[in-house]
Amino acid sequence: MSEVVNLFNLGQILRDVPSTVCWLRQKGLIPEAMNCPFCGTELRETATKRTFGAFRCQRSHTPPATFYRSVAAGTWFENVKMPPAQAVVLTYCFSQQMSYRQTVRESSIVVGHSTSEHTVADWNSYCREVCLDTLAARYQEEGKIGGPGHVIEIDECRIGRRKYRRGRVVEGTWILGMIDVETKELRLAVCEDNRRDADTLLADIRRNVLEDSTIFTDCWRGYEGLTAEGFEHHSVNHSYHFVDPDTGSYFCTKHNCFCFNAGHIPSRSDNKSY
Repeated sequence: MSEVVNLFNLGQILRDVPSTVCWLRQKGLIPEAMNCPFCGTELRETATKRTFGAFRCQRSHTPPATFYRSVAAGTWFENVKMPPAQAVVLTYCFSQQMSYRQTVRESSIVVGHSTSEHTVADWNSYCREVCLDTLAARYQEEGKIGGPGHVIEIDECRIGRRKYRRGRVVEGTWILGMIDVETKELRLAVCEDNRRDADTLLADIRRNVLEDSTIFTDCWRGYEGLTAEGFEHHSVNHSYHFVDPDTGSYFCTKHNCFCFNAGHIPSRSDNKSY
């Protein structure tokens, strides 16, 4: 029977730093050992009360005098300053799409200390960035979608609210969504510099969609150069129609994709810093 991960079980697993580190190693999330890059000997691990610990070489090297590296180096938890258990709980809350207030409450695991608003906002931003990077790597491996005879529906959406906050992915990031109506293959692209002008949109489309595809979009001016790029382009003005009376172009599949349906993107919070 597979392990059930919920807040109750996490409470048992994350009861102290050694238990947390042991569980993370069982899951392959942090390394069990490391060799010194200078002399090749296995490093000695130094445990700490609040962090993941560190690997240290007992021999002298010039430079440096001694080699030292965090156990979390090169992992999801690299450069994390909070207790390991808190980082795990924050990640769990994000994966379960908990609201902002729920995340603050559940991740406040240090007695007498409440998780800050900035910490939750920044961690969720980090999680979103990693998800998008993972999708980008998968898309590159799978290649472009579409081709002759394929219909691709394209639209942009904004992740988050139009409010300033700090974090790795800014609030209100524009995402370009592309979906093959027949195969349901999806491609998402983060608009560079948070722009959706013609140069940005056309570059993302060229990277993700094969030439000779039939592309349906709205009437945003950023799509006006698609025909010159080798695509058959149709557009619909949503202010008046969902089906273009002249060309028969329409949008349907795109509304089943979370990127195009704002209701499927959880706001999580009405707080400015999220």
